[in-house]
Amino acid sequence: MNEIYRITKPGGSIFYNHRCRWVNGVMIHPMEWLDKTDWKPRQEIIWDRSITGQLRCWRFYTIDERIYWLYKPTSTLLTTGEEMKSKHAKMSSIWRIPPERNNEHPAPFPLVLPLRIILSMLDEEKGLVLDPYMGSGTTAVAAKLLGSDYVGIDISEKYVKKIQDRIDKFETERNILDEEKKLHELSGKTYA
Repeated sequence: MNEIYRITKPGGSIFYNHRCRWVNGVMIHPMEWLDKTDWKPRQEIIWDRSITGQLRCWRFYTIDERIYWLYKPTSTLLTTGEEMKSKHAKMSSIWRIPPERNNEHPAPFPLVLPLRIILSMLDEEKGLVLDPYMGSGTTAVAAKLLGSDYVGIDISEKYVKKIQDRIDKFETERNILDEEKKLHELSGKTYA
């Protein structure tokens, strides 16, 4: 995480998806290791998956994961008035989005997650999207649908081939982008 911080410009952000873990019956919250990085937390978003694959009799069903909006500080801060004009003020910090089901990767997430994040962060000015844990290529597809440049990294050769195949067919997933744009009320802006 600190290497990504090092190459990020001041004011840049990263969104980090993780869930609480349990070790010997004790919950380990992701902030325990995120606090050891140089990143500053801006917000914790709760991803309500509405289902769980982990049924345990010793605790409530876990149907959520966390998405952390982390940023690299800059010398200029937004005033409260400027913040309230932003797109973020229109969305809640709980996102009810079902998980990806048609994906053989062990930790896939739905296309709407990176679409929502990229749409919230970038306007007509396209930015670079970095995914250091590319998995099944969902973030790359989102970036490509939005016309943003992306860099993806993964250690699995098996998934790199599948990612390339998915990126080659990215247009087949455009309907998900159209639905997310409606939520953002971005009809007057150009996101190609």
